Amino acid sequence: MAITCYQIADLLRTAVGASPTHRYTTAIVVAAGSSTRMGGEVSKQLLDVAGIPVLARTLAAYEQAATVDEIVLVARREDFDAFLALAKQYHITKLKRITEGGESRQASVLHGLEVVSDKTKFVAIADGARCLITPDMIDRGNVAAW
Repeated sequence: MAITCYQIADLLRTAVGASPTHRYTTAIVVAAGSSTRMGGEVSKQLLDVAGIPVLARTLAAYEQAATVDEIVLVARREDFDAFLALAKQYHITKLKRITEGGESRQASVLHGLEVVSDKTKFVAIADGARCLITPDMIDRGNVAAW
């Protein structure tokens, strides 16, 4: 079994006498784009990469990341049902909320920030179409930022 960056950080904190600190982390996954550059009518997040939809791959990485406590998905209203079905199919249990995107990426992120948990101490912003991210990359980035 591999040890995560989060576990290493806790071990190092313990070694120097500091208490391990976990910061409740919300990943805001922004998937509200219109996919116009892709040239198709289907959202690019629903396109398959090796048989698995792009967004499912992205969400699965955040689901498996030890440093992520919850996921907020920002999407176009017309994609809500498809994205929720995808989350159910791929057992994305950390997905706590879905909210509608805005006119720009910045507005979409703001909509996500407006619905994070009251427990949230740290927010990671992610692009739903970046499906090659790994749980280890996410954990290393979060631990470095904490």
